[in-house]
Amino acid sequence: TYYYAEFSGTSASAPMASGIVALMLQANPRLTPTDVQNIIAQTAIQDNFTGNLPAVGTNVWGHGKINAFAAVKAASQANGVYDFEGKKLDLMLFPNPNTGNFSLFYTSQTSDKLHIKVVDVTGRTVYTEDWHVAKGDNVHRLSLQGVSSGMYIVNVASATGSVNIKTEVK
Repeated sequence: TYYYAEFSGTSASAPMASGIVALMLQANPRLTPTDVQNIIAQTAIQDNFTGNLPAVGTNVWGHGKINAFAAVKAASQANGVYDFEGKKLDLMLFPNPNTGNFSLFYTSQTSDKLHIKVVDVTGRTVYTEDWHVAKGDNVHRLSLQGVSSGMYIVNVASATGSVNIKTEVK
């Protein structure tokens, strides 16, 4: 109904892909070119248009359609700030560093209850709560009012796995 324009080819895809790579490098400046390539390939979307693609990709679709959000999230999780145990939780903390106000973004395969615990560098718990999540995308905003600036560990645990995320409060 609202056809605006068609823009295809490398003159359209190169600026988009370059912008996504820039966001990935902002999330994790230590990525190598091989890391970037692997993350983009691993997070690419396959659908009815691409069909099932072989592990090595194809000349037409490569590894699929680039998925900016998944690529930036994977880059962020690969920077040594995330430490997973058990089943990997599809979770991201942003912004990081922050001012004590940040969000947790979690994609769940089922409804679940997660436990959130924030500890300071001495191991003292400064925040704790249960988070009931629905199937799909969930966002939870946290405000650590009154905590001093410094490093904190945010632990999010489910019945099958957990993640420790290092965050800096400025």
